[in-house]
Amino acid sequence: IFVLESVPVLLAVEGSMANPDELEAALDVGQVGLTLLYIVVGVLGYWIYGTNTQSVIALNVSGVPGAVVKLLQCFSMSVAYVGLFI
Repeated sequence: IFVLESVPVLLAVEGSMANPDELEAALDVGQVGLTLLYIVVGVLGYWIYGTNTQSVIALNVSGVPGAVVKLLQCFSMSVAYVGLFI
Protein backbone atom coordinates (compact mmCIF):
# COMPACT_ATOMS: atom_id res chain seq x y z
CA ILE A 1 0.00 0.00 0.00
CA PHE A 2 1.80 3.08 -1.26
CA VAL A 3 0.34 5.58 1.22
CA LEU A 4 1.94 4.06 4.29
CA GLU A 5 5.39 5.59 3.91
CA SER A 6 7.16 8.49 2.26
CA VAL A 7 10.88 9.07 2.79
CA PRO A 8 10.79 12.91 2.63
CA VAL A 9 7.96 12.99 5.16
CA LEU A 10 9.82 10.61 7.46
CA LEU A 11 12.93 12.77 7.40
CA ALA A 12 10.89 15.88 8.24
CA VAL A 13 9.04 14.10 11.05
CA GLU A 14 12.28 12.72 12.50
CA GLY A 15 13.87 16.16 12.39
CA SER A 16 10.96 17.75 14.25
CA MET A 17 10.65 15.07 16.96
CA ALA A 18 11.75 15.86 20.52
CA ASN A 19 13.04 12.26 20.81
CA PRO A 20 14.07 11.04 17.34
CA ASP A 21 14.96 7.65 18.83
CA GLU A 22 11.22 6.95 19.15
CA LEU A 23 10.61 7.26 15.40
CA GLU A 24 10.51 3.51 14.83
CA ALA A 25 7.89 2.98 17.54
CA ALA A 26 5.81 5.87 16.17
CA LEU A 27 5.99 4.39 12.66
CA ASP A 28 4.95 0.98 13.95
CA VAL A 29 1.90 2.43 15.69
CA GLY A 30 0.98 4.54 12.66
CA GLN A 31 1.30 1.70 10.17
CA VAL A 32 -0.68 -0.71 12.33
CA GLY A 33 -3.40 1.91 12.71
CA LEU A 34 -3.54 2.61 8.96
CA THR A 35 -3.58 -1.10 8.14
CA LEU A 36 -6.47 -1.68 10.52
CA LEU A 37 -8.33 1.28 9.03
CA TYR A 38 -7.86 -0.13 5.50
CA ILE A 39 -9.10 -3.54 6.64
CA VAL A 40 -12.19 -2.08 8.35
CA VAL A 41 -13.11 0.11 5.36
CA GLY A 42 -12.58 -2.80 2.95
CA VAL A 43 -14.64 -5.25 4.99
CA LEU A 44 -17.46 -2.73 5.54
CA GLY A 45 -17.49 -1.84 1.84
CA TYR A 46 -17.71 -5.47 0.80
CA TRP A 47 -20.28 -6.18 3.51
CA ILE A 48 -22.51 -3.29 2.39
CA TYR A 49 -22.13 -3.62 -1.40
CA GLY A 50 -21.32 -7.35 -1.76
CA THR A 51 -19.90 -8.61 -5.03
CA ASN A 52 -20.92 -5.37 -6.78
CA THR A 53 -18.21 -3.48 -4.89
CA GLN A 54 -16.14 -1.27 -7.18
CA SER A 55 -12.40 -0.94 -6.60
CA VAL A 56 -12.76 2.73 -5.62
CA ILE A 57 -15.23 2.57 -2.76
CA ALA A 58 -16.38 6.19 -3.26
CA LEU A 59 -17.88 5.11 -6.60
CA ASN A 60 -20.29 2.80 -4.74
CA VAL A 61 -22.01 5.72 -3.02
CA SER A 62 -24.62 7.40 -5.21
CA GLY A 63 -26.83 10.46 -4.99
CA VAL A 64 -26.13 13.44 -2.73
CA PRO A 65 -24.03 11.42 -0.21
CA GLY A 66 -21.89 10.19 -3.09
CA ALA A 67 -21.35 13.72 -4.37
CA VAL A 68 -20.37 14.86 -0.87
CA VAL A 69 -17.91 11.96 -0.50
CA LYS A 70 -16.31 12.75 -3.87
CA LEU A 71 -16.07 16.49 -3.11
CA LEU A 72 -14.47 15.78 0.28
CA GLN A 73 -12.04 13.40 -1.39
CA CYS A 74 -11.06 16.07 -3.94
CA PHE A 75 -10.67 18.61 -1.14
CA SER A 76 -8.45 16.32 0.92
CA MET A 77 -6.21 15.56 -2.08
CA SER A 78 -5.92 19.29 -2.85
CA VAL A 79 -4.98 20.13 0.73
CA ALA A 80 -2.44 17.29 0.80
CA TYR A 81 -0.88 18.51 -2.46
CA VAL A 82 -0.59 22.09 -1.21
CA GLY A 83 0.86 20.75 2.04
CA LEU A 84 3.82 19.35 0.13
CA PHE A 85 5.04 22.87 -0.62
CA ILE A 86 4.52 24.50 2.78
